Amino acid sequence: MNKKISAAALVLSLLIVGVIFLLLNGMETRTEASKKSIGFLIPGSKDEEGWNNFQYQGAKSAVDDLGVELLLVENIKESADVLEHAVDSLVQKGAGMIIFGSYNYPLLMVDYMKAHPAVSFYGISNDLQIENFVAFSVRAYQARFISGVIAALHSESGKIGYVAAMKNTEVIRGINAFALGARRINPKAEVVVAWTNSWDDEQVEKANVDKLVKGAGVDVVAYQQNRTFVPEEAEALGVKSVAYGMYKPKFSEKVLASTVSNWGKAYREIIQDFLQRKEGINNYWLGIEKDAVGVAFFSDLVSDSSKGVVEDFITSMKNGMDVFVGPIYDNHKKKRCEKDELISDNILRDEMDWLVEGVSEYEN
Repeated sequence: MNKKISAAALVLSLLIVGVIFLLLNGMETRTEASKKSIGFLIPGSKDEEGWNNFQYQGAKSAVDDLGVELLLVENIKESADVLEHAVDSLVQKGAGMIIFGSYNYPLLMVDYMKAHPAVSFYGISNDLQIENFVAFSVRAYQARFISGVIAALHSESGKIGYVAAMKNTEVIRGINAFALGARRINPKAEVVVAWTNSWDDEQVEKANVDKLVKGAGVDVVAYQQNRTFVPEEAEALGVKSVAYGMYKPKFSEKVLASTVSNWGKAYREIIQDFLQRKEGINNYWLGIEKDAVGVAFFSDLVSDSSKGVVEDFITSMKNGMDVFVGPIYDNHKKKRCEKDELISDNILRDEMDWLVEGVSEYEN
């Protein structure tokens, strides 16, 4: 009887050891997978020119450099249900790091992120305070300041159009930087903004270009949209434009230049820190001093002297010149920043809901 009990106990012990081994091996496999697989979601196609392509190219260059796998999900609408399904699929594949490639994604996933504390989420939205969410971006407003300089150098009327996606701090900050750059060249420059309320709407974007040119009398246009419909329509109207995110010339020389963000720099830094388990950083913001933003090209319409002006500003910014240095007034004459005072990053990221002096919003 005792021998039978001993044998049974031995078998039970071996089974328990086996189960523990399998569990530990499974945990190790999942942990290893989470380190080597990075989930990445974008609202459009990785192959379409503009935001989605340069987001993808930046992330792909970073993972290739670091030797990890990129799990890409494309064409994800800004819908909580669609996002949750897509993120679930990435987590099931072993992604321990999820990168949201659209500004609005994290705002739709607050409850989901809180319910999945073991997953690390990264996104461009910076107004969330969640333990497992890290905000990151490049200082694209520095590029928009440069765009404003270029536009003002080539505007005969001093009236410049700006087609803008939606009223959030990211877009408003960009408009303000653009206007400040333009008014460094022409203190009387006017920037007229036409809103689309969408990141990607060809019909509305082109209609807004028409309104700005024919209705507001602008002679140069710029934009913050996901794709290049604005310079395309400006081209059709024979109007000059300044592009963003266009890495090589696509239209005529009337597209004066294109400023770009080097998202590969940002993605490499956040992915490398995730892999190395660095903690304590909840907001990355890479600027021109790290070559995270710059100018991709100038057209033949931009003279050497104008290029020199732009390059001088870039050099100054790399050496510490701040875009948002006072005195700065808003477009209702309220002083927002004293002389020689700098607007803090916290305000730039979270509280800039006003437009600077010289900016107006187009009304039909």
